[in-house]
Amino acid sequence: MIGTGGGARSRHVTSIGIDLGMPTGVLAQLRIIDALGNAHLLGTLLAPQGVVAIPPEILGHMLPFFINSAPGVICNGDPPFSIWEHTPRFGRIPPHRTDAGTFLLAECYGCATHTLIKDVDGLYDADPKVNPNAAFIKEITVSELRARNLPTLPFDRVMIDLLANARQLKQFQIINGLRPELLESTSARLFERTNRPDVATRNGARLVCTIRIGDPVRIQETIAYGTLMMTVGLVLSLPRLSMGRHIGPGAVAAVGVLVLLTTTSVALRFGIL
Repeated sequence: MIGTGGGARSRHVTSIGIDLGMPTGVLAQLRIIDALGNAHLLGTLLAPQGVVAIPPEILGHMLPFFINSAPGVICNGDPPFSIWEHTPRFGRIPPHRTDAGTFLLAECYGCATHTLIKDVDGLYDADPKVNPNAAFIKEITVSELRARNLPTLPFDRVMIDLLANARQLKQFQIINGLRPELLESTSARLFERTNRPDVATRNGARLVCTIRIGDPVRIQETIAYGTLMMTVGLVLSLPRLSMGRHIGPGAVAAVGVLVLLTTTSVALRFGIL
């Protein structure tokens, strides 16, 4: 599945829209139109190979069908927020662009990987196009990436939060699209995993980032919630015990089921199960 962006043309249109005073939602809609045009172009070029381009109107309903019946699917990579796009804290540039849109799509359908094709090799501490001495960041966790607040990123900054909250997606990778020979070698290694689950690391000319679903913080929260519910159950039972009443097996089983269901729901909420 390939999600297209508008590229330099979208950035140009966004710049013009900002100069004209257009709000974030209108800028997002303009970017969607640009990305859709590229999806149609790429779909036409790959049509002889049986690849299909799906319009946004039927993407959510027909995507599973086309994935199973065609060798490849192309769609607009921008999320369909349009005029409902979230207003950024600073400026008016839409925060959810092609990177975020394709990530959300991959997360929704449980894709194994998410690959971003860029014009750089990966993550640097500065823009390598502006600063030739920019250092390549060989390994960094998502939390460290957020803490460093790098001035430039090769992907949408909102991706940091999306990755931290991922449930299905295990990793994402960045490869340099200006080096076509990397595409085949990278796709052959899609299912590789790093030793550290929430680490972004360099492997050849790509950046691989994975998110650990069951991190210690979420496990601790789940244990805390489960312990709390069991404590509540015991407290509710104390009045009956103090009155000398016998608590039957049915009541005990009901409390046990309540604790089990609560703990399970909390575990699902925090991505443990």
